[in-house]
Amino acid sequence: MKNDDLTREDIKRIIDNLYSTIGVRMRVDMDDFHKVNYSDHVSQDSFPDIVEVFTNHLELPVKIVPVFSSVFESRDIVFNKENSVMGVSAQIHIPYNLPWHKTSGMVNFPVTITVAPESFDQGLDTLMTKLSHEFSHLYLHSRRDPQRESEYATDLCALMMGFSSFWKRGRKYEKHQANRILVITQGYLSDSQFAYALDYIEQLRLPFWRLIKDISSLRRTIPMNYDPIGKYLHDVYLLYDFHFKHPGPLKSPEDASVFSKLAQNHYKSDIEEILKESTRGMDAMIVPAWSNCEFKESDKKWLEEILHDLETHNKRLERTLIELRADYDVLMRNIDVEHYSKILDNRKRLLEKELKKANKDIKKFRQQIELLEIGTGYLQNCGRKSESNGSDAKSLSLICNPDFAALSLSFADKQQEKLDEINEILTKAKHFYDIDDAILLTKIQELENVRSTLEGSLKSHHDHIKVVMRNLNFTDKIKFSKILVSGLF
Repeated sequence: MKNDDLTREDIKRIIDNLYSTIGVRMRVDMDDFHKVNYSDHVSQDSFPDIVEVFTNHLELPVKIVPVFSSVFESRDIVFNKENSVMGVSAQIHIPYNLPWHKTSGMVNFPVTITVAPESFDQGLDTLMTKLSHEFSHLYLHSRRDPQRESEYATDLCALMMGFSSFWKRGRKYEKHQANRILVITQGYLSDSQFAYALDYIEQLRLPFWRLIKDISSLRRTIPMNYDPIGKYLHDVYLLYDFHFKHPGPLKSPEDASVFSKLAQNHYKSDIEEILKESTRGMDAMIVPAWSNCEFKESDKKWLEEILHDLETHNKRLERTLIELRADYDVLMRNIDVEHYSKILDNRKRLLEKELKKANKDIKKFRQQIELLEIGTGYLQNCGRKSESNGSDAKSLSLICNPDFAALSLSFADKQQEKLDEINEILTKAKHFYDIDDAILLTKIQELENVRSTLEGSLKSHHDHIKVVMRNLNFTDKIKFSKILVSGLF
């Protein structure tokens, strides 16, 4: 069939037949292929990345073997009605034993493609247009499609498989020849035939694109409801327990029904099950939809059902979130929030103040340990006076023990752990219902004990430092004094 003889009815028939065998795919989004950059000149070095666009999108895990040459097998030159002549500038070689599409034999199966070196000078869109036609040959042959030998069907296949954006921009390009400029039109369709085919294919693709878009939107929206539901469920039961420990009269009979509902053991577990079911259900629906890359007429109903089920899940989650927010408000309304928030703030301020002091004490204590290590080093290096009184001798025997510094550091570490634990509790206690007041009172007492213990240890180590100073010889005493007054400790 000549180009001029191809009517719109012929084009529609070819497209309809392809639609029934291979369906349509969504348009290629180059944002998904970060390795490929737009440029007037495309390097041959980037060819593997360009090939990957086609092999990934068409699910053709073959091993492409490129040959950059202007020598091709015999093929007819095609004249397009409007203005052009197209010679061969890319050609894929279909092996006689090409495996079927989506079979294991397709993986790393070698397929050779010849590309004219000058094709890389015509820009990415033009090159992608050429290659999409060649890879459509491979795709149709791997599917054993009845129209696989038709060049028209191959052009239309490229559009149906999602490469139409490249064709819109790269179907035509200029070629300088002698003293004239030729406008080259790629493909086997005239401009009017191409426009009609593009429009008709987009009509076929559009319903699927809309369904996928809506499913994608819900795919993002539904998980966004999980966290608020989990947070409100957590806070509601903290408030409920708080009210149970600090009972008071309820504001209204309607509020009493909420408390009655929360008292039911199954209420919390029912909501947790809703979250689990939604997660499982969403995965069960969306994973198959996303793993499906080609869409035929029969897939519309399937996608519509997925969309409907996702909308049902989302509405259920939204109703649950609204109910939990309302329950939260009822609980807050029946608690003297200002009173208990003030109590929490006072407790936190006291703990924060004491924590700051205790951390400062531990820092000072660690400095004392280091200072004693320096002093005992002087003593052990013949810097000790010949005589020591009984009390000093006992102190020196203790601090010169090799285990003294390690035991002192271990003590400091244990006190620091207690402070860190208290600080973590303070950090988490953002609301009056986050932590029981009895726990805060216990931590206040623990902190007082830590501070008392640290004060005793600081005084003891301070006395040891004075003993070291008294028992140093004159020269080392001057050195040690300089360290003491240097501000380092």
